[in-house]
Amino acid sequence: MSAAEAVTFSYSDRPHDVEAMYVAANGDIFLITKRALASERGQLRPALVFRLPSNAWSGKEQTVAELTDSLSIVPGSAPFRVITDASLSPDGRRVAVRTYAQLFVYSLDSVSGRVRADIPAAVCNLAPLGEAQGEGLTWLSASGRFAFSSEGRGAPLHLASCPVSR
Repeated sequence: MSAAEAVTFSYSDRPHDVEAMYVAANGDIFLITKRALASERGQLRPALVFRLPSNAWSGKEQTVAELTDSLSIVPGSAPFRVITDASLSPDGRRVAVRTYAQLFVYSLDSVSGRVRADIPAAVCNLAPLGEAQGEGLTWLSASGRFAFSSEGRGAPLHLASCPVSR
């Protein structure tokens, strides 16, 4: 086994709780905040998306993750709405973002890997899966077939088809 590499980074504003990330075709890493964030007025804010450039791995000093986007998902705005995973589609054109009970599928800019704000996310209800704590996902096909995992002893994998953004 070769030696593992590490990149040291901080966020441009303050520390964040992040469980979901994806790597764009250009090598940039996108990190998506998990939990509810409040604005200065106490209102819930959409999930934030930070970018680590692909060249962050080549430097020895700390890199700053740049705030690049926010998503239509507002963690804490509904029961079980915290972000637990993200997965890039096999064709690199979409990213699926999972909460405990929903899946949001966003179209991406094929060059930058950033979410396209001009195309609404497709949303899929995952409650029928009956997962105690839905955590993971991966694409089985670019047409919207997914595998889902949950925490807990003996938790099964689930397969389901969900709509994808155009």
